[in-house]
Amino acid sequence: MCAAGRRWGRRQRVLLWGVLLAAWEAAWGQLRYSVPEEMPKGSFVGDVAKDLGLQLPALSHRDAHVFDTGRTRYFFLDLQNGHLSMMEQVDREEICAAVPKCVLNFEILVKQPMNIYKGEVEILDINDNAPSFPERSSVLEIIEYTAPGARFPLEKAHDPDIGVNSLQNYECSESSYFTLDVKNGDDDVKYPELILVKSLDREEQAVHNLILTATDGGSPVKSGSTTIQIVVLDGNDNAPEFTQSVYKVTVREDVAVGTRVLQVTATDRDEGPNAEVKYSFFKIPEKFDKTFKLDPESGEIEITEKLNFEEHEFYELVVQARDAGGLASHSKVHIKVADVNNHVPEIVIMSVFSPVPEDTPLGTVIAIFSVQDRDSGANGEVQCSITESLPFRLEKSFDNYYRVVTAELLDREQEWEYNVTVRAADGGRPSLQSSRVLCVRVLDVNDNAPVFLQERYSARLNSNRHQHLPESNTNLRVNERIDREGICGAVSPCVLRLEAVMENPFDMFHVSVTIQDINDNAPRFNKEFVTIEIIESTPPGSRFALGSGRDPDIGANSLQKYELTPNPLFSLLVRESSDGTKHAELVLEKNLDREKQKNHHLILTALDGGDPVRSGTAQIKINVTDANDNPPVFTKEIYKVRLMENLPEGSLAFQVKATDSDEGTNAEIAYSFSDIADSARQLFSLDPRTGDVKVTGPLDYEEGKYYEATVEGKDGGGLTAQAKVHIDITDVNDNVPTLSLLPILNPIPEDSVPGTVVAVINVRDRDSGENGEVSCNMDGNLPFRLETSSENTYKLIIASTLDRETVSSYNITITARDRGSPALSSSTELVLEVSDVNDNAPVFEEASYSAYVRENNPVGALVLRVVARDLDLGANGRVSYWLSGGSAGALGAAPPVSVEARSGAVYAQRSLDYEQCREFTVAVRAQDGGSPARSSTATVRVFVLDQNDNAPRVLYPPPPAASGAAPGSVGSAFEVVPRSASSGYLVGKVVAVDADAGRNAWLSYELVQASEPALFRVGLQSGEVRTARAVSERDAAKQRLVAVVKDHGEPALSATATLHVVLAESLQEALPELQQLLAAGSGALRGVPATHFVGIDGVRAFLHSYSHDVSLTADSRKSHLRFSAASCCDTLPARPPPDEPAPLLGDQEPAGAQQADPVPLPVSSFYLTFLPFLS
Repeated sequence: MCAAGRRWGRRQRVLLWGVLLAAWEAAWGQLRYSVPEEMPKGSFVGDVAKDLGLQLPALSHRDAHVFDTGRTRYFFLDLQNGHLSMMEQVDREEICAAVPKCVLNFEILVKQPMNIYKGEVEILDINDNAPSFPERSSVLEIIEYTAPGARFPLEKAHDPDIGVNSLQNYECSESSYFTLDVKNGDDDVKYPELILVKSLDREEQAVHNLILTATDGGSPVKSGSTTIQIVVLDGNDNAPEFTQSVYKVTVREDVAVGTRVLQVTATDRDEGPNAEVKYSFFKIPEKFDKTFKLDPESGEIEITEKLNFEEHEFYELVVQARDAGGLASHSKVHIKVADVNNHVPEIVIMSVFSPVPEDTPLGTVIAIFSVQDRDSGANGEVQCSITESLPFRLEKSFDNYYRVVTAELLDREQEWEYNVTVRAADGGRPSLQSSRVLCVRVLDVNDNAPVFLQERYSARLNSNRHQHLPESNTNLRVNERIDREGICGAVSPCVLRLEAVMENPFDMFHVSVTIQDINDNAPRFNKEFVTIEIIESTPPGSRFALGSGRDPDIGANSLQKYELTPNPLFSLLVRESSDGTKHAELVLEKNLDREKQKNHHLILTALDGGDPVRSGTAQIKINVTDANDNPPVFTKEIYKVRLMENLPEGSLAFQVKATDSDEGTNAEIAYSFSDIADSARQLFSLDPRTGDVKVTGPLDYEEGKYYEATVEGKDGGGLTAQAKVHIDITDVNDNVPTLSLLPILNPIPEDSVPGTVVAVINVRDRDSGENGEVSCNMDGNLPFRLETSSENTYKLIIASTLDRETVSSYNITITARDRGSPALSSSTELVLEVSDVNDNAPVFEEASYSAYVRENNPVGALVLRVVARDLDLGANGRVSYWLSGGSAGALGAAPPVSVEARSGAVYAQRSLDYEQCREFTVAVRAQDGGSPARSSTATVRVFVLDQNDNAPRVLYPPPPAASGAAPGSVGSAFEVVPRSASSGYLVGKVVAVDADAGRNAWLSYELVQASEPALFRVGLQSGEVRTARAVSERDAAKQRLVAVVKDHGEPALSATATLHVVLAESLQEALPELQQLLAAGSGALRGVPATHFVGIDGVRAFLHSYSHDVSLTADSRKSHLRFSAASCCDTLPARPPPDEPAPLLGDQEPAGAQQADPVPLPVSSFYLTFLPFLS
């Protein structure tokens, strides 16, 4: 039964693969289904069994499988009902994103016969996603002077659904300032834009809040919203305002350098940079520029050098406050220097009259000096004194002039010289003092009136203040050129005070000289070139201080008016302050436009009222600063970029560029992504300064083929513009083809017919185009080939016959290579095992075996072991052994050996006897366990080796049994020897045989007992009994000889023979002796007829007539007598025939043994001839 089952299985496989080969080329089916997304796990997709016309029970038997072409398994096939169902819940947006048609491909493989059916399932969109904005809230900054009609792109919402379920419209909350406009882009995407319909005023409302709502077209409608906070940016429409028009402060003149004098403060109703105020001195005189410093940030004024009340007791400074937008305002700072008693009174000796006549009357002026103290007030009020014990006193003439007059009469004879110390002390606290010593000598007059050395004396006044009046002319003249402005500055009138000292008599007069102004100075501006920055959004009517010109002349000669070169945009306004100073202001008449004209050049002229009129000019350059009234403009509305995937991180992908007609910070554009998916945000970065878009993540065409983003350009003033960026990723051959193997038949029966399909290979390459076109090949010269079954599917079929015994398995390397440049490839190994078929019969190691077994072996002894090998496996290669015939020789049909079925060991069934059977043959059959079984036969020839198990057998003289003696009697023979016999006379011959062979059958003879030992001898090898000497009369008539016959076995076996010899000349002479012997009870010849004796003589005559040795030989295979040509009495066996086995090691022939070609004589003939006589 088992063999029949195995045979049926092989036929079934052959039939199966024949059907499979025929069915492989059947048409490939195409299935199409559609299901909504988000279906739960296990949801029904389609009835595959029904649509393909497959029987339900056959699906499981045919081992149907579903293979998804992607990485994720989405479907499974229920083999019980044939339904294709969802393996897991599918989100269309996650799998296909914005692809309009989302299709998942699958393949169904059915075996027996094998078919592959392709199918696709379209995932239908449902409205499972609401529109959403990138941010829940956003901030939009708009400058307040933005013109109505300006448009501001807003971030668009994203709805991953498609069709009517995608985003359809935008709505905005109501606002009197804004309205919403929705545009359709070239990519059919709706973009919301905010339109300004009414001018903004930040000071009235700084923030506007709107809600932007995006809705889709699904049922029910879904929506998403975002809050837009509109921040109104300041337009710099307010100039800074000082807290005071005039700042007044009094500072002590001894204040330390670095001391903060005061702080000016200006505020600006604008905000941000437009409210950031910078302070500076406006047209400060150079001589004041080193005295004060103004902090531009805090407005603090500090002293940078020592103050001197005596040089400047009053400072007037003009401070300017300017915001970042260019608007400015001015304020005055009056700094009054408070005097400090820091000057010592200065005594100036103007005239000393010395010597003084001793008869000088009382009250005579002997010295004049003045006292000056540069301090003011009490600090400048000086009191002078001299020592009271001296004959002098002080008299004050006017102001600070003093006279030293005599207070007592002088007497030269008593005091000829006086040192008069004049002390001056001011009224400061503490008081400062100084002193001078006047040396007055007393001149002796000797009762004569004093006589001067000359008639007139002249005195010199201090330079630049006193004039010398020549003695010959009393007119007061100008000693050098006088500059009124240098002496009096702006003080009017300019008066020079003089003192005239008259001598003889001495007197002093006060003289005042008024210096009249002439038009000797033209008006002059502190700066010949003035630059004013005015923001272009400055409203008409705004004023800009130009400062004032300076004319040191006074009255009509001073500055009277200003003139400005005509300009339609500007006019001149002159204001006069309370101190009479005229200030020029520039008035803006019309709106400025920096983009039309950046600069304006004017000439301001200051004119005085002199004759002729003098004038001075200043060139005014007006820089129109940007007001950020132009939003950025991108060079392209849509940037279309193609990037190779796998660009290194940090690579520059592309650059967006926007320009702004404004300048400065208003033209500084900052770039950012305003609308970009998270997946793209991880891959790209945008440099806010340069607009460079760099790769920051791995670009993979297979993960994302297209990216879209919105780039926003925002200038320093807050105006924005947007542009679209479309990024197409170009495929690079960066994906190695992947192979998936489906073994159909493994292991493969080795008798499979060529064309049998053993495996199906599916190849995938995630690249596209040529990079994704894959071809397969197989390495090596193998008995298989690849055939294309369908797109990306190959079948591996048998190309030539298989032999498991030659190759039991194949390592097949299948290489998939794409068509990219450079091409990428991948390999996979398929190990196919070849299963065994019983196509090999067992083969013996030898065609025939020879075995040698010693006789008398024990039953069950191992004879030999035969080995047959079968190249097949398992049961097909499992060998069993049987005896299938042979020759048993003389032992009959029953085999003397048996063979063990598993091991092939041949055992003896019984003890063998060399003498009965010297060799035999048996046939051993080796058979495998295949179905059907295969077998082979080997011949085993068994040679039986002799053992010395047989003692020599004496034929003659006959043993007791042969001579008819009673049991226990010794056999004997009678020989008659004439007394005339000489030495060497042949008495008789002991004839013996040995059934053994070889050495075991080699016999030797020895005389062991004799009545006359010296009379007879026996041939060692021949057994002949001869006389050793001539018979003498003294020898007894009756002689008894006992000979022993030994073989050469180990151990040696032996037999004895007894020969009776009668010494007589004739038979008649010997009869009495013979009868006596018979009577003695030997019984050897008892009952033997007399005729038999004649027969004995006849035998003797017969034996002697041949003159040849006789040899009787018997072994286990042949038994016969052999007569040699040399002597009929030779009983040593001859060499065995050629077909007999050689003697065992050590069974050499005895030395000197003679070999002769024997003449076989059957034992039966011998017995027929001799036994009747012997018996």
